[in-house]
Amino acid sequence: MYKCILVPIDLAEPELAKPAITAAVMMAKQSDGTIRIINVLPLTPVMLAEYVPPDFEAQQRKAA
Repeated sequence: MYKCILVPIDLAEPELAKPAITAAVMMAKQSDGTIRIINVLPLTPVMLAEYVPPDFEAQQRKAA
């Protein structure tokens, strides 16, 4: 059924990822598929943009 399953997760909140990973594993086992996990960074709210350093997003990517 599924050959490749992409599971987006936020490493800052691993508890939220557990149900998604469990579901992906079950689906992948049924069709001998593979799973790819990608770390998704949350967007910085516009109202906070003036309070963070100019390279904030670059720092976030590097930390991830």
